[in-house]
Amino acid sequence: MNDEKLSELRARVRDHSISNTRDAKLESQVREMIENVGDIGKGRGSRKRSLFVIGRSGSGKSYSLEKLFARLPEFQPHENEYGELVMPLLSVEAEEGGIVNLCNRILKKLKLPENPGMKPAFALGVIKSVLPQHGVTYLHVDEAQDLMKHKTPYAVMQMQVQLKSLVQTPEWPLHTIYSGVDTLATLLDTDDDQLSKRAHVCRFGDLVLPADIEVMRSVVRKVAVELCGLELSEKILEEDFIGRISIASTAAYGTSIETVQEACFLALKNEHRMLEPKHFARRYELHRGCLPDDNVFSSKAWADIKPQNALADLNGPKRKRK
Repeated sequence: MNDEKLSELRARVRDHSISNTRDAKLESQVREMIENVGDIGKGRGSRKRSLFVIGRSGSGKSYSLEKLFARLPEFQPHENEYGELVMPLLSVEAEEGGIVNLCNRILKKLKLPENPGMKPAFALGVIKSVLPQHGVTYLHVDEAQDLMKHKTPYAVMQMQVQLKSLVQTPEWPLHTIYSGVDTLATLLDTDDDQLSKRAHVCRFGDLVLPADIEVMRSVVRKVAVELCGLELSEKILEEDFIGRISIASTAAYGTSIETVQEACFLALKNEHRMLEPKHFARRYELHRGCLPDDNVFSSKAWADIKPQNALADLNGPKRKRK
C-alpha cells in the first residue's frame, strides 16, 4: 500500500464510529432534548433543559457528540424564510474565566465583536440575547469543567446560578449540553440542587475487565479485520492481551480504539498482513518513550505498570515506574 492510499485509509478508519451502549444512551438523551424543544413550542415542556456528559479524557465523549451532532437533522444549519443562515447548534470550547469568557467564545463563533471587559451579569445577558437572535436552540460547551476558574463553594454557586439562568428564558427554548471530565460533576454535586433538577447526566465511564472483554474484542475485530483488512494473531484476542490494551489505554474506551488503530497502521505501513503483539509494543514504545521493562505489551509484569509513569526514570528516584 503506497503512502497516499495508507493516508486515505487512516483518515477513513479514524472517522469511522464504533458504537457502544453509551452512545445509544447519549443519543436517547439528546433526542429527548429535541422532543422537549417541540413540547415547549406547544406550550409546556420539561424544565430539564441541560445535559451533562461526563467522563475523563480519552473516554470518547467528545467524539460521540461530534458524530451525533453531524448526523441528527435538527442540528444542521439551514436557511430560514428570509434566506438567512440559521445554526440551531452552536458548539464552543470553554476556557478559564467563567461566564465572561464563555460569552466571548460564543461571540467569536458567531463572528461578533468580543468584549473581554464586560461584567458577568452583562455577559449573561448578552448570551441570552444573541443566541435567540441567531436561531441557536442548542448550546454545546466542551471542556466545561474549565468554566470554573476557582472551585470555591461561592464560585460553584455563582456558576450554578448562571447556567440555570440560561435555560430559564421563557421566550426561547435554549437547551444546553456540557461535556467535560469528572470535575464537571462539581456543578451538580452540591446541597443546592437547582441546577441538577434541570439536568440529565450521561456518564462515559472507564473500561472494566473482565466485564468489557467482549466489547474490546469487538473493537479489535472491527478495526483490524473489517476496516484495515488484517488477519489477527491468536494472541490478540486472548484475555491477557485485551487486558494489556486496557492498561495501555488507561482504561479509556476512546483511547483503546486509538491504540488498536495505531497498531494496525504500523502493520500496514510495514506491509504485514497479520496484526501481532509486536505492533502494539512498538507503537506503545514510540508513544510513551518507555524502557523495555516498562512496555505494557512485552513485560511479564504488565498488570503493575502505570503508563503515566513511563518517564519516571528521568525524574529521579522518587517516583516508581510501576
